[in-house]
Amino acid sequence: DTGCFGVTSFQLFLNQPLLLTTPSMLSVCETELPNDATEVFDLTSKDEEILGPFGVGQGYTVEYFVSEADRDNNIPIPNPESYINTVNAQTIYVLVTSPEGCRSYTTLTIRVLPTPSPNFNPEPLVLCDDNNSPDAVEVFDLTDAEAD
Repeated sequence: DTGCFGVTSFQLFLNQPLLLTTPSMLSVCETELPNDATEVFDLTSKDEEILGPFGVGQGYTVEYFVSEADRDNNIPIPNPESYINTVNAQTIYVLVTSPEGCRSYTTLTIRVLPTPSPNFNPEPLVLCDDNNSPDAVEVFDLTDAEAD
């Protein structure tokens, strides 16, 4: 009302979410037969890959979710170090939060690799004793039996 005013300055800081690295697929081998396509995963083994070189050691938190709805409703996987998959392959939703509260999102695919079911009765490998002696010793290439 009087026409008096004061001038000052201030700085604005814009906190940005971390640019995440899309992690490679996390695969584990089936541990026993029969192949049931379920295994225990340590999802946290991908934390550093997800955070990338600019996020590791900077105070970011990484949380894992079974679905987008769980992520949106803040229902994280309770023990990501011992997660048992529900389908094979499965998409896990990842939320990374900065110390200032900024959020970044990505996904992680997990997959169980089946245990091989070998043929327990392969065809025998046979060679003639070609070195002109009846010593019954020859050199076999065992990779010849791989397909069998």
